[in-house]
Amino acid sequence: MANSNASLAWPPTWDDGDYDEPREVLRRVADVERIVQILQGCDGQEADDEELLVQGSFVLPLVGPPGIGKTTLAKLVFQHPWAASAFDVRCWVDWPRGHYFSEPRELPVQLARWLRAIAEDKSASWCVKMKKASHRRDPELSRNWLLSLKFLVVIDDAWDVAGDEQLAQFVEAFRGARPGTRVVVTTRNLGDGETTEPIIGGSLEPYVVPRLPTEEAWELFARGSLLLPAAAPAVPDHDRLQLALAAVAKEILLLCGGIPFLISHFDDVLRGEERAPGAWQRVLDEFETVCNRCEAFFAWNNHIFNVLQPQFQSCVLHCAPFPRSHTFDPEELINLWVAEDNLTPQSRYNLMSGAPDSFGAVLDEWFYPIHKPPLPLVDGSNSNHRSGVLAARYKMRPHLHLALQRIPYWTATIIPESRWINPSVREVYLLVDSKASTFPDALIKHLHLEKLVLLPEEDMLTSVDQRCEIRRLPKRLCRRTKLLVLDCRATRIKELPSEFGMLQYLRYLNLSRTDLVALPESISNLVHLKYLSISRTSISAVPEFLGMLASLEVLDLSHCEELVEIHTGALGRLVRLEILYLQGCYCLPGLPLDISSMTTLVHLNTQQCSSLTQMPMGMSQLANLEVLSGFVVSQENGGQAISELKSLGNLKELAVERLGNVLQVQHAMDARISEKHGLKSLSLQWGTDTDDDRSVAEVEVFESLQPNQGLKTLEILSYTGSKLPQWLTARQQQHNGLNSLVRIKLFNLTACQTLPPLGQLPHLKITEISGMDSIIYIDDSFYGVHGTFPSLEELVFSHMCNLAAWPHFQRKGMFPRLTELTIIQCPRFALMCMELKHVRKVSLLMSNRLLHRGGLQGVARSTRDVSISLSRELSASDGCEALQELGCIERLEISACHELAALPEGMRYLVSLRALRVANCARLQSLPQWLSSFPSLVSLHVVDCSALKSLPEGLRKRPNMQVRVERCPELH
Repeated sequence: MANSNASLAWPPTWDDGDYDEPREVLRRVADVERIVQILQGCDGQEADDEELLVQGSFVLPLVGPPGIGKTTLAKLVFQHPWAASAFDVRCWVDWPRGHYFSEPRELPVQLARWLRAIAEDKSASWCVKMKKASHRRDPELSRNWLLSLKFLVVIDDAWDVAGDEQLAQFVEAFRGARPGTRVVVTTRNLGDGETTEPIIGGSLEPYVVPRLPTEEAWELFARGSLLLPAAAPAVPDHDRLQLALAAVAKEILLLCGGIPFLISHFDDVLRGEERAPGAWQRVLDEFETVCNRCEAFFAWNNHIFNVLQPQFQSCVLHCAPFPRSHTFDPEELINLWVAEDNLTPQSRYNLMSGAPDSFGAVLDEWFYPIHKPPLPLVDGSNSNHRSGVLAARYKMRPHLHLALQRIPYWTATIIPESRWINPSVREVYLLVDSKASTFPDALIKHLHLEKLVLLPEEDMLTSVDQRCEIRRLPKRLCRRTKLLVLDCRATRIKELPSEFGMLQYLRYLNLSRTDLVALPESISNLVHLKYLSISRTSISAVPEFLGMLASLEVLDLSHCEELVEIHTGALGRLVRLEILYLQGCYCLPGLPLDISSMTTLVHLNTQQCSSLTQMPMGMSQLANLEVLSGFVVSQENGGQAISELKSLGNLKELAVERLGNVLQVQHAMDARISEKHGLKSLSLQWGTDTDDDRSVAEVEVFESLQPNQGLKTLEILSYTGSKLPQWLTARQQQHNGLNSLVRIKLFNLTACQTLPPLGQLPHLKITEISGMDSIIYIDDSFYGVHGTFPSLEELVFSHMCNLAAWPHFQRKGMFPRLTELTIIQCPRFALMCMELKHVRKVSLLMSNRLLHRGGLQGVARSTRDVSISLSRELSASDGCEALQELGCIERLEISACHELAALPEGMRYLVSLRALRVANCARLQSLPQWLSSFPSLVSLHVVDCSALKSLPEGLRKRPNMQVRVERCPELH
């Protein structure tokens, strides 16, 4: 079939379409193939083509914001070899905006003309444009024309699909075409804010066009501003300038967030800049300014904001006053939005559990994770971890943060010295640093205040001790009875005024990281309060009058290390309480006995409550529980309490502690873990005080705790048996019940002689193995039969005191996606021969011997980023010969190496190094002069090196060199 365009003779409805080829570099291979598969089989439906035409499911909408690449993707599908051979006629229609037919009946008339012309010349691949015009009447459409032809019709840029009746009529006309006809519609708006419901009658589920994959975005830069060959996504090692430029380009790509038009814009900008790292670094530093020069940027941002439902707009607008670099706790944000009635409680649980939700797409679009829960250095738990799905911290995408600089008139950001606030303001964000000590008088007097949020510096949110100096909440502020949201975290407020109960309409109260020691009884007047956080405070008891908060849904008492008592009645009367955080309350000896009456509870976390030895009776009555973290099995009746899990059939996350107290296998079987089909995360902890004579029972108990096949995350902690259960060690993949597993953590399995065959798990992405003292070598038991770790991205070995080597193992396609390797406190680990071709980042903590010659030979060719931390023995005399073999590394960080007086000599060969960070090295006195000779070095960051007295003169004089020095008092 020919690919030429043809002219349509009649005026004025149709004219020639200027069909542009998609940019050569933007191939979107995976998306194109997926769409072709959907069109070929209509997404796996078994109905034949005639049935699909009748049902309307021959229509595939491609959905996304402007500039995301919908048209490009549609063109690539249009040109696909399958499309060229499978259809009699391929038609491209540029759909006009607005009302383009004066009467609805004119549409089929014009379509009849078009189809007749096509029928006369079926050899052409048509591209046509519709435009506004008046039309002459024509005979009725003849069904015979349609019956004889099989069409691929692409309708491009139909703005409002749901409200376009004429588009629906146009598509409807093709229902009478020859079976096999397909219609693709590109649209930016489905009309209802959803992207999962069928549109245009019974059309297929919309295909949401994703951001450009990193590989293809990089290819765009490589072929454009970097001027690299198309087939070379990596930069040639011999070209140091290219290395430096590529490093900056990668950071710019990260900020562009996979948006094709923004990537193209920065590609054009960089082409006009001098090919010098400093010039490109200035483009990176001025990211916001460069974005503002892009003509399409604000149109795109306006659309991406305007298509949000009003309640979602309110959610993201809350983040507008925060600095672009601010990191957010996602659970705190979600709980705030629920308290403000912008999200439903069901959306909260969906987001926290990873279930599909309409707001999930909004989170993915506007935010990205930057910090995972930190790796354990001492114990097997994570004190900040509250959900198995959400990452620890998120940032708003920089280009989208710019879209929010339209702060509405009812919002103001002020500082403690502010003297005036516009009377129309309803929401106030107060910027505070560690020296701030008072609320501005203008704020206290502001009559219409509905929302007050303190914005601390980033360090104040992550440090245990650093807070601002505000020590009291003014009584006059309690008279602002319209206040709905009050966030005073990271202050030194010790007590609340007795007038606090006047804030009777308050819905959200955050007093975390304050010096609070008690709650006033007047707080019981807050009958509309939905969220209360007093986490990380000095409170010692939860008073009974807290039970008067009839609307409370979320109570956060986490990490109240002085909390020793929860009065009976304080929680049992909270008839709407759904989430209770108690993790990290080390001194809490027990939960209230009336907890069984909290039947609305959905989320309960009692992890790291080390004084908690048992759960109260009646846990089985909490039938709505979806997350139960820290279920402690007592010694009473041989651990029979575990059987209370039997009736908790809605669990999605479960963490069971002190399994060593389960002496009878039947008790473990009664928990019916395998029957909890919604379970996605499971943590099993035995404890360290198990008697040796229980080891046989332990294996059998472990065997009886087999989870369902949909499990995503598995943690095994402090298991003292020598054998692992069959369901974890099955050597044949088809017999393995863990094929859905994405993350696994094995901690302190000291007696186990072999590693389980994790290599055969097809979806496993993250593996953490710690404290398996009996493992000396990583042998083939780790891979399993034909296993290659096909999806593994991150691998951690920690506290493996006898691990000596990882020998090479020959098997095709091993570790194809492994990019991060972390080794923590493996003192004998000296040789890593296993070739890991795709590892880019290596982190070594307290693992010195791998720095000796040949220690890192398995990752020498691929590694670009190295971090060395907590190596007490590391000193200037150490050659660190392994660093010499890592000739391609671009970033190096050395931290907490307290014996290091000068940088090791092995570093002087790292001529590819672009960024060096040295932190918390107390004895470091100077940096060597040979650093000045590194041709690619553009960034030096030195922090908390108290003895540092000098820097190389040559570094400061180099153009485009960024030198940051923080908290180095001896350096002048």
